[in-house]
Formats: sequence, C-alpha cells, structure tokens
Amino acid sequence: MLNKKIFGAVPDVVVLIVKSAFNPVAATGGFAGAAVWAAICFGVARGVFSNETGASLSVAAFESALPGVGGYIVTLGLALFAFTTLLGWSFYAEKCVEYLHQCYAFVVKILLSCLPCTT
Repeated sequence: MLNKKIFGAVPDVVVLIVKSAFNPVAATGGFAGAAVWAAICFGVARGVFSNETGASLSVAAFESALPGVGGYIVTLGLALFAFTTLLGWSFYAEKCVEYLHQCYAFVVKILLSCLPCTT
C-alpha cells in the first residue's frame, strides 16, 4: 500500500522538479551563482599572476643569501601564507553568514568549498 502511494507520486514529483528548475527565479539564481563563481576564479587568478614578479624577486634574494635552499624556503613560505589566508577568509565568511542569517553556516561553507574553481 505504501509503495503504491510513493510510486504513484513520482510523476507529480518529476513535473514539480522540471517546473521549478525552468522558471525565472531559478534562472536568476543560476546566473548569480555563475557570476560569483567566475568572480572568485578570476580574482584568484589575478592575485596569483599579479604577484609573480614579487615571488621571483624573493626567490632570487633568498637564493643569494641561502644558496640551494632559498627557493624552497620561499615556496614553503608562500604555500603556508596562501593556506592560512584561505583559512582566515573562510572563517571570516562563515561568521558573517552566521551573523546575517542567525544560523550555523558550516554546512553551506563545506558545500561551497567543494565546488571546483577552474578557468
């Protein structure tokens, strides 16, 4: 009896999903999400490429002072800086969402951080 009721509702559920997916509100949300994704990707790419000159000068300076290991020290330092910056901004964003929406944003943050950022 229960299975017949559940399977009988499947066509209505599919129709509801299709109607909900192809309406102006869904299109606006999809466009907004794609715009934010593109802005983040281009911003990260711009930040990486704008600092290339500084990184090569730092490597040259460290290599002159510590031959053989200077480049590795700069690479490790940049990796640690990038990682801690991402952690800091992630924490800051989570706290902002929690303040604005009066809820815990942990699940949303996890879902958003799993999205690939490829250009």
